[in-house]
Amino acid sequence: MSATVTALDITSLEVDMRHTLLLFAKALDYVGVDDCHHGHRVAYISACCAERLGWSAEKIQKSFFAGLIHDCGVSKTREHLDLLAEMAPETAQAHCERGYTALMQCSILNGFSDIVRCHHTHWDKLVSMNVDEEDRDVAALVFLADRVDFLRAGCIADHQEDLVTLHKVSISDSIKAKSGTLFCPEMVEAMCGIIETDGFWFKMEVEHIESMALTFDADEWYNQMLSVEQITEVATFLAKIVDAKSPFTYEHSIRVAQLAHYLGGKMHLPARPVICFMWQDWCTILANSEPRMNC
Repeated sequence: MSATVTALDITSLEVDMRHTLLLFAKALDYVGVDDCHHGHRVAYISACCAERLGWSAEKIQKSFFAGLIHDCGVSKTREHLDLLAEMAPETAQAHCERGYTALMQCSILNGFSDIVRCHHTHWDKLVSMNVDEEDRDVAALVFLADRVDFLRAGCIADHQEDLVTLHKVSISDSIKAKSGTLFCPEMVEAMCGIIETDGFWFKMEVEHIESMALTFDADEWYNQMLSVEQITEVATFLAKIVDAKSPFTYEHSIRVAQLAHYLGGKMHLPARPVICFMWQDWCTILANSEPRMNC
């Protein structure tokens, strides 16, 4: 009896950085089961506000993609619920530190590590910290965008999403009350300006936001194609994000990969296909992560 096993040829995959970051946001939705696409909305809100602030095209682009993955340290549904419970939860810094540590271990994404670490740091403390100025600004903006989406969620609970426009004033008043303490005053002023426009709220569909990701062209770094080693690194990081949701699934993907690697060796698969087979599930997701464009 013979069997034919076809391993995924990872060398044929073409995955760029922007699609990889979109996949990260999708993976994070597995934690926020009651608040899907939070990362997408924070990315969108950040980019809109950054544009109103007159930031450079490169800084706007960085704000968008940092917003997509800002919650990569949130690994438990309980943590996600805490972030939806109050404006400044005392437990918020834990997931920021966890995200920072994870990103520092991922060579292709460690440029976002300080932003993620500081994205719940209050402005009155952040302004005096020894952090790169651009990373500080982006972290402060992502924090503000995150809390605007928090306020949005509270306004539309059990209601039609479009009714959020009835709460524009209360949302603006809430962030103004924290201007200079939690949030940068200049950013609050700019954010209130876009909050007042109905069009801002009506463009938060995930299809529109994912299509936005393809329009940014200021920084070529996001167009780079990932190598085999980088795809494997990304797959490992994604596996850790999803598996950490429960102690019952912790290291599940890693263990499955190790078993697949072992079986591949027993079946005398060539070295390269064994590696491909090892990460087949996540790499296939990466390869098919083209955003929907029917916006």
